[in-house]
Amino acid sequence: MASLLSGLFSAIVGSHVPPPLPKRDQSVMHKCYPPNLHYPEFPLVSPTDGETPEVPAVNVFQPESLLLPSTDYLPTPAQCAVHLELLECFHALQDKVKSDEQIGRWLGFPSDSDPKGQRDQVETEQRNEMKWQAFLELAVQRFGTWWQIDSILIPDNRRSNREVTIPREDGERLVVSVDVQIQAMAADKLPPLDILMVWHAYMLNPRDFWQDCSHFGKEALWKTALPWNHIHSAIHNQTWTYTAVPAARSNFTKSTGLPWDLYDAIRKSATNRSGTALAPSLPIHCPYCSVLNEDIPLVGTGQAGDYSCGWTDNPVLLNDMRGWRCKACERVFNRDNLAAKKWKDDVTKFLESGTRLPGMYAKGDSPSHQEKNPWLFNFISILLHESCSQPRSLAGQTTLRDIESHLISHAERDDFRTGTAKAMDVPAEISNTKWANAIAAILENYTDNPTHFTLDLRHATIRQSNFVAKMHTLLWIRAPSLPHTLSKSLDRYKRFVHLLGSGGRSLVPTLDIDLVWHTHQLCPPFYNLAMLRDTGKFINHDDRMVPAKLDTDFRRCSEQWLAAFGEEYGGCFCWQCEQYSAAVAELAGLSPGDGGAVVDWRERVVNSQLRCEEVIQGLPEEDYAAFVGDVRVTTKWYRDVEIGRQARLRGESVPCLRRDGLREARKGFVVRAAEVET
Repeated sequence: MASLLSGLFSAIVGSHVPPPLPKRDQSVMHKCYPPNLHYPEFPLVSPTDGETPEVPAVNVFQPESLLLPSTDYLPTPAQCAVHLELLECFHALQDKVKSDEQIGRWLGFPSDSDPKGQRDQVETEQRNEMKWQAFLELAVQRFGTWWQIDSILIPDNRRSNREVTIPREDGERLVVSVDVQIQAMAADKLPPLDILMVWHAYMLNPRDFWQDCSHFGKEALWKTALPWNHIHSAIHNQTWTYTAVPAARSNFTKSTGLPWDLYDAIRKSATNRSGTALAPSLPIHCPYCSVLNEDIPLVGTGQAGDYSCGWTDNPVLLNDMRGWRCKACERVFNRDNLAAKKWKDDVTKFLESGTRLPGMYAKGDSPSHQEKNPWLFNFISILLHESCSQPRSLAGQTTLRDIESHLISHAERDDFRTGTAKAMDVPAEISNTKWANAIAAILENYTDNPTHFTLDLRHATIRQSNFVAKMHTLLWIRAPSLPHTLSKSLDRYKRFVHLLGSGGRSLVPTLDIDLVWHTHQLCPPFYNLAMLRDTGKFINHDDRMVPAKLDTDFRRCSEQWLAAFGEEYGGCFCWQCEQYSAAVAELAGLSPGDGGAVVDWRERVVNSQLRCEEVIQGLPEEDYAAFVGDVRVTTKWYRDVEIGRQARLRGESVPCLRRDGLREARKGFVVRAAEVET
């Protein structure tokens, strides 16, 4: 049998003869290769013509699935697929910015040809990161201009209410009405890619996004889902470029006064700088005298080892008595002083008009349902009125640490605890630690965040870059198992939400679940409804957790998953493992008819929670070799296609296996394997 198999694969891959396929080898499931590499035993193949598979398959992107949610208000596989496309565009943009020497010159970095510009790998990576930080800061500034435009949405004042029954801890059930009317965004109102990237990161912090939309009167934007159909049409999925319709470009420029393409605009600015070494700057108002300082550098000086005086630099360095000197009052200020000024301005608005500060919402608050937890709001409200209402009460508080000390000192006073707070239903038994934690929670949204948004959108976008990089490494959007992977991920996401609703705490998603979770949050009204319906509360998505806590919570989540569903939680999501999973699902779903052993095996697959490895080990002898060979050939074929795509982008030409050749190889492989066994 081994000689026949070798002969067959020799016909598929050319003169190279691969080793025989493994028999009952558990390691077959874990020979995982990155998508940009091919199997060492299966070299690239010369095709008889230029035909290649359609990657990704067009049938994944069902038009009706891009426009509407499923009947249960969950994302569809098609929406998840476009999301993967969008993440690839984000990754391509980041690579382009980081590798562009012209952007380095725009920031004042010496060129590689300059003897002073010679640097080691660490410094190169540091400068590349500074390019990206500067680019994102400008993208956030542009987003702030864009999101104030009222004409970006199609006006729609209709409501589409759905009643949701929410179980309460006291056993009662609360019925709330949820508006799920979606505001439409036309193709000619699509924003540029950099703004879309910031908006994407903003929506993945759903409570902060809702609070700001409510605070700034942007409820219509909160009711807007990412327009997946228009985004898909704008993406070229062979080059991962984003090209909106011409009307979108002209509408954006006309309504904002900004250039459409930030990357191109920066490069043009770099060309016009004529070799000057001065870094670009931002206009910032002094927190002490309010005079506009227009020369705050966007990044540090760019000299080797000196990265401590730019707006986008490390906040630890900036808050260590470093900063910028106001040209009017000559006082030195930094981002922490600006954040303290922002906090004091927000407190003034609260005292004058009752506008809540970020953090004054209970954890269960959502646009349709506010959880009954009055003590937090009452405590902060009373504390701010008593400690901050006098004109000079905060005059000397110039940092967030000063403000925190001032608030805690007032909260610890006996007359506050026994008097006003008690009269406002703040529980007397609340400990000092809880007082302090409540105050810290209010100030947390201001830490290193002098912007007028609840969270620093540049930092939020950078945090999402980690997930973008992971999705790019897996590259599911180019994998042969894409439809199966997305369908399986959606099913696992439903189980994940079930755990959230059954009391699961601090659950950490796997990458496949996280993809669907993110896609769900990009349609806020449907996410709000589904979470209230399935968990009884609004579930926030916090991407600021430290790695140590993530590891601990992931282990706890794995234990809960195993207890609830009888299967392992994690796993490998590489192309080969996903293709094995897809092949197992396909084989298990076929109608029996190949004999008793196969029927028994298929029934075991359908009626049990076997791991994919166990399924393969349980295959009858006559099917095992054909099954493993089919998976490996298909995966290798798609990898060759991806290698060819990447080569063409570099101006090279690399052939890949022809579709007809694969089909014939699969047919012949199964027939010959069956003949050998008989």
